[in-house]
Amino acid sequence: MYPDQEASVLLTFALLPVKTRLYGPRSYGGFQLLITLIPLFSIIALLKYEMAIVLPQDDGGREAVMALSFWTLIGSLTLYPLLVLTQGRGLFESLNAD
Repeated sequence: MYPDQEASVLLTFALLPVKTRLYGPRSYGGFQLLITLIPLFSIIALLKYEMAIVLPQDDGGREAVMALSFWTLIGSLTLYPLLVLTQGRGLFESLNAD
């Protein structure tokens, strides 16, 4: 772990009592649910193509991977709001986040 990551983890841990005093259990639970789901959805949205852009040897391959990454992101940015609008209540109930 790098020193800046260690400082971030320590600061987050040190401020945890402050956060729990500011928010009630229900609000804090909803906040933690979002903090947990956002990285998961970002991995699914980008499919980690940003790591593959530097791999192809020729420019055509790089551009194709960039285009694929872009359109995957646009597709997921279109799909996620539709999913939340149509299935949001059921999604939260299945996660016991009523």
